[in-house]
Amino acid sequence: MIGGIVAGLNHGMHKMSNGEPEAKRKQIVKRAKAHNGSKDWAYENKKGRFAANTNKCNLFVDDILGEVGIYTPDPNGKLSILDLGTPVTAGQWVDPNYNIPGW
Repeated sequence: MIGGIVAGLNHGMHKMSNGEPEAKRKQIVKRAKAHNGSKDWAYENKKGRFAANTNKCNLFVDDILGEVGIYTPDPNGKLSILDLGTPVTAGQWVDPNYNIPGW
């Protein structure tokens, strides 16, 4: 999942000042590693708006970025117009043609 986080950051790190992206990446990796072994985002568990027996990799990325103060929109699902949808997917993060609001 750390790869997904880094892919997401590469989508928008150009907005940060010189030196800031590397420091932020280190914070992100540190927070992600702190959850190593956690079952909080496991397929079989419910977490937030994600039901049990669903993939939560995009929620993990969203949660870790939030822990280090990086806002990401929730552009997917019926409630996305209220920013109450689900987080950006891995495919959206790596798609250079997909516009992630605020990134």
